[in-house]
Amino acid sequence: MITRPHQIIALFGGLGLPTRGPGTWGTLGAFPLFWLLSTMPLSAKAAAYVGLLAVGTWAIVKTGRDLNAHDHRSIVIDEVIAMSLLLEIAVASWPSWILAFILFRIFDIAKPWPVYIPDRSPNGGFMVIADDLLAALWAAIVYVPVAWLLGWY
Repeated sequence: MITRPHQIIALFGGLGLPTRGPGTWGTLGAFPLFWLLSTMPLSAKAAAYVGLLAVGTWAIVKTGRDLNAHDHRSIVIDEVIAMSLLLEIAVASWPSWILAFILFRIFDIAKPWPVYIPDRSPNGGFMVIADDLLAALWAAIVYVPVAWLLGWY
């Protein structure tokens, strides 16, 4: 399943291959990406995220065609990007990152409104990423006041 560059990207080097919890494994892949981007100035980091969204969309479309499923469970680049963006607002500590991780997984799995809207789209590509971006937004909405109440901000 990982024989072409777009598949390596979409499956984030194979993190999407486990039969149990590929989305959770993909979410863990956000941590090294976040650390890699954390040294960049804000403008370069923003450009990197835009580039990741573009490359991720391309990889998702091509891999979806390869696997005959627009949002195959092994495609995890969407979790990687969305969780990395959530980590951008999180306080730099393991308890904070664990909270962000748990909240993201809850909203990614539960798919409350409006997260489920792009998830139900048969179009693939950016729509596959959009539901995870919305899940990250929900996670951020919960994370910020909880982190504030815990005195992390």
